[in-house]
Amino acid sequence: MIARSACRLRAARVSILQRRALSTPSPPAPAPAPAPSSPPIPRPGPPGKTIRPSAVPSTPHPYTNQQYQPNYRLLTFLAGATLGGIYYLAVVHADAPAPPASSLSPSPSPKASTDEQPTVLPAVFFTTKELAQDRVPVDQIAAARGRPGLYLWGAGIRQGTVFEVPLTTEVARDVALGKGHAACVDANGDLVQWVMPTVPSNGRWDGRTGERVEDVVRPRTTIVGGDLVQVVCTEAHVYAVSRKGRVYRVVKATDSDDATPVRVREPAWWWPFGSDSSTHGVTTFSAENGPIDSLAAGPRHVLGVTTRGRAVSTSSDEASVAGTLPSWKQVEGLEDIGKVAQVACGAQHSLVRSADGRVFGYGDNTFGQLAQDIKLTTLSTPTQLTLTPPSARCTSIAAGGNTTLLTLRTTTSPSTDVAACGTGLSGQLGDGTWSHVTARGVQPVRSVSGLTEWHEDDRTIRGVGVRNLAVAVGGGHCGIVVGGGANGGGETAGASRGGSWFGGRKRSGDDGLLYGADVMLWGANGSGQLARNDGKKTNSPVPVHPFPIAYAEEGRFSEDGGRMQVALAGDVKVKGKTVRAEQRMVLGEGVTGVYMRAI
Repeated sequence: MIARSACRLRAARVSILQRRALSTPSPPAPAPAPAPSSPPIPRPGPPGKTIRPSAVPSTPHPYTNQQYQPNYRLLTFLAGATLGGIYYLAVVHADAPAPPASSLSPSPSPKASTDEQPTVLPAVFFTTKELAQDRVPVDQIAAARGRPGLYLWGAGIRQGTVFEVPLTTEVARDVALGKGHAACVDANGDLVQWVMPTVPSNGRWDGRTGERVEDVVRPRTTIVGGDLVQVVCTEAHVYAVSRKGRVYRVVKATDSDDATPVRVREPAWWWPFGSDSSTHGVTTFSAENGPIDSLAAGPRHVLGVTTRGRAVSTSSDEASVAGTLPSWKQVEGLEDIGKVAQVACGAQHSLVRSADGRVFGYGDNTFGQLAQDIKLTTLSTPTQLTLTPPSARCTSIAAGGNTTLLTLRTTTSPSTDVAACGTGLSGQLGDGTWSHVTARGVQPVRSVSGLTEWHEDDRTIRGVGVRNLAVAVGGGHCGIVVGGGANGGGETAGASRGGSWFGGRKRSGDDGLLYGADVMLWGANGSGQLARNDGKKTNSPVPVHPFPIAYAEEGRFSEDGGRMQVALAGDVKVKGKTVRAEQRMVLGEGVTGVYMRAI
């Protein structure tokens, strides 16, 4: 009985404990550890007050372990600048012209025997395009002699074509291209004039508006019987000098000028009285220091060299009215330089070259065209130009606009150097720059200076000379004719390289082809006056080769490319007669031309 009661009490107690366990909630599971977070931003001021942004201190970004290093910015900038420079040089050098011809001249070995043939190794490798530009059409010289005449390209002439001026004679004694007009002395010694298209004010010819050369060029004879040998053009007049040294002046041609040619006659040697006169628009006058040997003209002034070697000048604006004739005045300040060999005129400056190779200049020097410090804007008396090197002597001069060109020779080199000074905004200096002024001295035109070539006949290296140097009216572009052999004749050239780079003499292995002298132009090309054989229509600050003329295709440029050469002295058939003539280069405002000159 007692045992049974104890068992019941024990079971009740267990039941009570189980009911308590079920009624008591279980403790919650422990929460996971919170993720690390940035420290709280201290907030100045009591709670509930508006905080200004400037009062909150800066803190690092929570997801950045370190600050951005400034060195990375410098490295990135240097890398970008390097890549940009490489790209710029690649673009610039892609537009660079072919290397100068002097780099192609082989160096003969002093130990080579006279029976060995020299190995000609070019100093550079050419691409197919460059080889096409370097090539000389095999029939160019023969075609030029077979169809002589005056050929022009540039302002007023359709791009890619050449205009042949319809002259009465195919061979001329001299040609001058002025501003809006031109003149030539034909084979008979008569003066012929015609109107030229004017260059647009922006310097570019769009080919759709403006005057066309075939519409305005109508040559007509002005003076007959003067036995003229040279002609120059100013803005308003044309000056021509006769074989006896007399000067004739006539007003420039106009569209409405259909006057009858004036016949003049040279006075007899025994006539004791002067013969200066002005009849029928032709003014005849002479210099007191002797007959005139050569002339040079600017827009408003004319310089002359007398047969006694004196420099004289006259004004083109001096009117011949009321019996007043223009007069020659000797240039003062040149009494002690000896004989004068050559003169040249720019827009407002003048140059005089002495027989011993010195150059003197006077006039405007705003752009450094007199090779003096540009602080000296005007020189009233002739001042000697400083040449580089000082021992150099000048062999020829040319001027136009505000640009001057010179050729220099030294006793230490057989080659000829070309130098320039003045303005070069269109690349007229030829040194690869677009300089506004030449601060002091002359700048070398390096790509056409110091040229040499190998001669097979005596197995020597000789200098390549400059045969023709010119600056266009207005100074827009310049040109030279270089090479052609030492004897100046039109010889044949061998097939070792398709002809000498600047024309050469007869070589072993003669292929019977004629080669001449190379024409090179630089400066403004707004009217296509450079006719660049690389196909570009932009200005060129370095000398480039123009396209050769395809004479057989009625004055078109050769579609096969190559470079232009002019014929050297040789026999030319003119109306059944054989005359001795050579091609010459002539420049005008926005126009370039070549013509066959009687010699």
